[in-house]
Amino acid sequence: MRLLLGVIAYNLGNLLRRLVLPVAIQSWSLTSLQQRLFKTGAPLVRDARYFTLQLAESYLTGSLFRQILALMFILQIAGWFIFSCILMSFIEHQVHRRLMHRRNFLSAHTASFKRVFEAHALVHHKHYAEIFSDEPVARGEDKEIRLTVRKAPIKAIPIAALIALVSWQGAAVFVAAMIFHHWAWNQIHLEMHKPEQRVFSTWPVYKFLARYHCLHHRHLDRNFNVVFPLADYVLGTSVRANEGDQKYMKQWGL
Repeated sequence: MRLLLGVIAYNLGNLLRRLVLPVAIQSWSLTSLQQRLFKTGAPLVRDARYFTLQLAESYLTGSLFRQILALMFILQIAGWFIFSCILMSFIEHQVHRRLMHRRNFLSAHTASFKRVFEAHALVHHKHYAEIFSDEPVARGEDKEIRLTVRKAPIKAIPIAALIALVSWQGAAVFVAAMIFHHWAWNQIHLEMHKPEQRVFSTWPVYKFLARYHCLHHRHLDRNFNVVFPLADYVLGTSVRANEGDQKYMKQWGL
């Protein structure tokens, strides 16, 4: 067990070394990093109202140190973006399943939630009960397909506020992920139901998402994710295509 933990720790350290170190020092071993990076001498100098940490430059120059900090920042932002996309997958799943497909307390007592439920569960799914796509329509006549992108930052505020308690960068990335999700939903969902042969319409990832969403219209209690299809697999609401589904998707070029 100790050997296994040691191997895991070494490989994690090696991965992080390759991700955050500049090319000039990527060949350093973990021992060299410990001696030359983490144990670098640095006197703390006080000057009037400021404190200055003067790093020794025997091995690690100021330029290399700044590059390391920049790469660490990029890695941190990438990590928060991945976390935000995973979180958005579960939010998308729950909103689609519980607010857009089910009558509940909010839709019964709030006009805005009632409109959301009726536009999606009644209008959208009734229109596409027998077909999966039809002719494009003028902007404004496809409200049951679109999400309002400008409202995305407002929707993100409650969760972003919680994330901000840990990291303001994480909160900002989550707001950006929410905006990206709404924009991507509109582009993907419109191409599915009102195809205009957009640039991404031939991409394998779009074809996968289109088939995935097509199964949702065949099985209304399955495949709730549209942009980030992860939560369905975790929560057990994904469905595999049967023979009838395969014929239906083939009919619509999927």
